[in-house]
Amino acid sequence: AMTLSRFSIPCLLVLSLAACGGGGGAAPATPPPVVNPVQAGIALFAGELGGSGNIDGTGAAARFSSPTAVAADGAGNVYVADGSTVIRKVSADGAVGTFAGKADEAGTVDAKGSAARFSGLSDLVIDSAGTLFAADAFTIRKITGDGQVSTYFDTRTATGSNSGQPWSIGSLAADANGNLYAIDTDTKVVRKIAPDHSVVALAGRPGGQCHLVGRILTCEPVDGTGGDAAFAWPQGLTVDQSGNVFVNDSGHIRRVTPQGEVSTIPLGTTGTPGYGFNRLAADRNGGLILSTTGGIVRRAADGSVTVLAGTLGDVRGAADGQGAQAGFSNPTGVTVASDGVIYVADTGNSTIRKLTPAGSVTTLAGRAPGSGLVADIHGVSGTLVDGSSMAIDSDGNIYGAAPARAVVVKVDAMGRPSVFAGQLDRPSVVDGPAASALLASPLATARDSAGNLYVLGSSQVRKIAPDGSISSVAGAPYMNGAADGSGSAARFTDQMRGVAVDAKGVLYVTDRDAVRKVTPAGDVTTLAGAAVAWPEQGSGSADGPGAAARFNAPAGIALDRAGNVYVADSGNYTVRKITPDGQVSTLAGKAGEQGAADGAGVAARFGVLNGLVVDDDGNVYAADTGNHTIRRITPAGVVTTVVGQAGAIGIRLGALPGTLGDLGALAIKGQRLFVRSEGAIVAIDLPK
Repeated sequence: AMTLSRFSIPCLLVLSLAACGGGGGAAPATPPPVVNPVQAGIALFAGELGGSGNIDGTGAAARFSSPTAVAADGAGNVYVADGSTVIRKVSADGAVGTFAGKADEAGTVDAKGSAARFSGLSDLVIDSAGTLFAADAFTIRKITGDGQVSTYFDTRTATGSNSGQPWSIGSLAADANGNLYAIDTDTKVVRKIAPDHSVVALAGRPGGQCHLVGRILTCEPVDGTGGDAAFAWPQGLTVDQSGNVFVNDSGHIRRVTPQGEVSTIPLGTTGTPGYGFNRLAADRNGGLILSTTGGIVRRAADGSVTVLAGTLGDVRGAADGQGAQAGFSNPTGVTVASDGVIYVADTGNSTIRKLTPAGSVTTLAGRAPGSGLVADIHGVSGTLVDGSSMAIDSDGNIYGAAPARAVVVKVDAMGRPSVFAGQLDRPSVVDGPAASALLASPLATARDSAGNLYVLGSSQVRKIAPDGSISSVAGAPYMNGAADGSGSAARFTDQMRGVAVDAKGVLYVTDRDAVRKVTPAGDVTTLAGAAVAWPEQGSGSADGPGAAARFNAPAGIALDRAGNVYVADSGNYTVRKITPDGQVSTLAGKAGEQGAADGAGVAARFGVLNGLVVDDDGNVYAADTGNHTIRRITPAGVVTTVVGQAGAIGIRLGALPGTLGDLGALAIKGQRLFVRSEGAIVAIDLPK
């Protein structure tokens, strides 16, 4: 059976029989049957997958959006507050499911599983009876083992809270007797909530010990008992086996006894070593586990401090490993399971990490963002191609801009990247031979039939010849404006986003609220819309001839074989069409109305749009970044979703529709679409 290589462009996608190695002569009257058709689907083409999202899966296939709190039960399951509206459940083998709530849908609805709604999740805790509680804005929510959510405590209706008004719950902890402890972030008070829902203020002076220094409100920690004590900015808390409450108070550890006596305990036997931390958890040996910016620290009962994994200070990473070989990126929530294993919500990496008592770190679920194609070239972290368009040549080589590294990257048909133009980390505008020419924040790219590559950036259009030499076509470096003219006399804004080139070498550029036209000689005119330096002067949505039309932050741009220009009008959530004589119409979508609906013309709805390409049959493909989908628009304006699922964020490889992460530049060759998503380029074999 024929198999499809991860990187190859299969012969089935080539339109010409001769191009596939067929001989001359007349074609057969009836095409032979296709025995092994190519399965439409998503495959990794280049780079590394990883990053934030909300899709369920096992291990590295799952995606988290912003995991901030974790709690572990006695069966090896970990519960994760992922963003402010959803709780995910991770089994011992790393299988991730959505336990309660729904991503990006806020509310306060008591129901089961995905029918429930949360409005501001900030912490999770499992009490001694095995019940899960969540801090959710003004409420504490109770979640049973089958995902049934109910409101356990509401500060807006509770009595005896000593606050006189509703208060926000910033963090939760539980003791062995069924009491819950909560940080009242509004008044800087630690409150105790008994099983009968009675509330007492355990410690803290309402409002804290604060005063203005100039225009800055400065709050100070004050030791004492009950209301005589003061917290500066309490952020997280935990309870040890003796019933002592420990509070992360703006980098200080404050201990609150069951009697409400507050003291500040040092981080280390010789005093605070000068690092901040996010959250904390008590272990079973009288120690505290602290999450810091770059690692996990343990403060033992005797006051000694040990870095269990990662590093102190702002040194971030994502590697698994032993001790200092591991890396973290601003982890927040930490919890200690009954077997002593520590689970960490590694927020900056969008992952859940597992740390053994011996200091061995593994990633239980999720996948950290990939380092990008430039990392494959240079061995250091970098940025993948950006912008709204990538160029592709007849051999299947892709050219994309890496603005953060000041280069244009070439990815060959086998998925191998190299620097095509510019020099790594030397941003500047220097024309000349390849060895000395420099780019500054290059954006979208387009390639003409002669092999010249055109790049936007620094308010200019520049040309990269096949030998790598660079010259300026139009505009002047860093001279922001909107003037038509020739060569360096023309002006572009700093909002150039998309570029396409026709068979005659004429360029079409999206520039703030207009579409500009650039001849091979560098003559710049405004094809449609209002070329203005400031958005409030020209943005809008109006069809009509040339200058009468209006756009709002147009992004991707593409051309069909008849010379029609298509524009992703991102600020209007529409796809626009410009005929060769300059007539502008709305092909699909309705200005000012977001959505994800398929349909014909004005009945369709898009999110924010980015990249845009056109296939050989005149179908337009749009990167709908707002919905994390690829939308196909026929020449008649009929819209269908061909890749991804609205609301599902994170790449799922394999058969379509699959799911996609963040979306950027597009390129197309035959029926194969290339998409910049997450830290990679994925290849999508499209259905007919």
